[in-house]
Amino acid sequence: MPHARLILRISSREAQELATSGAKVLHPRCIAPAALAGIPIEIRNTMDPGSEYTLITVDDYATDEPPVHDDLPDAGLSDGTSSRGSSTQASPRGPMGSSLPVGLSESTRQLSGGLGLTPGKGMGMRRKTHNDLKMLTSTSSLCGVVQQSGCIVLSLTTMEMWGTYGFLGKCFAPFMDHGISVDHVATSQSGVSVTISYVHGGPDGDAFQGLIKDLRELGTVEWQPHCSVVTVVGNRISKHLPDLGRAMQKLKDVEVLMVSASSEDVAMSFVVREKAAQHLVEVFHHELIPVRGGDAMFGSTFKQLIDVNVERHHSLDLAEAEKAAHEALQALQSTGLD
Repeated sequence: MPHARLILRISSREAQELATSGAKVLHPRCIAPAALAGIPIEIRNTMDPGSEYTLITVDDYATDEPPVHDDLPDAGLSDGTSSRGSSTQASPRGPMGSSLPVGLSESTRQLSGGLGLTPGKGMGMRRKTHNDLKMLTSTSSLCGVVQQSGCIVLSLTTMEMWGTYGFLGKCFAPFMDHGISVDHVATSQSGVSVTISYVHGGPDGDAFQGLIKDLRELGTVEWQPHCSVVTVVGNRISKHLPDLGRAMQKLKDVEVLMVSASSEDVAMSFVVREKAAQHLVEVFHHELIPVRGGDAMFGSTFKQLIDVNVERHHSLDLAEAEKAAHEALQALQSTGLD
């Protein structure tokens, strides 16, 4: 999109959401270790490092807290969280039995240890919660619209879900058994829908077919391949529901298969068929991201950056050519040949 804007400044939480939702600039797991160590990230154009760039801040990701005293008794809470704020549940993307602090992967723990930091062991930092962020900032903003293609939407429907405790645990157990990660989740009183971005072997492979077989023991299963997740990312995104409402008026002729919203108020996702995804991204971007203004967050458009880059390189080529010609002339004159 030629009118996509360069993001000048973005929080680490928003950057991580963009990265996990389809943006390809940074790997999602590289942001948290830098943020926890208090290191801002600059993203620059390697071909033109002096031009505008993106700064990923860390001030919203981690906050000071009193050191944890390991000699104090650890009172377990009913939701599986200890009094120190660390989950005793296994990390969904880590090995079973690990007890990492919420939001930290095993690789993050290892890197933090290499930096001399010990998450959850008196390092004096923790990831800010949704309530922390609400108290720290009174402003809301939308920073981008991203797309993740090649997804599968899977739905399980059964009235056995209503009023039954532990049913969701039964629903997600087959995903773990077959090594399939879930990205987005939406539920009703009689069904649960999820998106899957990667399955080893694809939809026809043993893993996915085994998942379908196990889930059919719980209820009716439907799934659709070739879907895309279009995600709007921002800060306190619920404050922009009127803007999103006006944008969603454009969806009257688009089949939306699923909608998912972040409880941290940083993202809202719409699942559509792949053929409609790029058009939806362009419509949302036009309706939600200003082409001009918003200078605190946004810089030049992609087209402007390309034009400036081309003009700068043209001027450099001309200057280099003139310099080379001048040096050649001096060398020629030094030989006594005019």
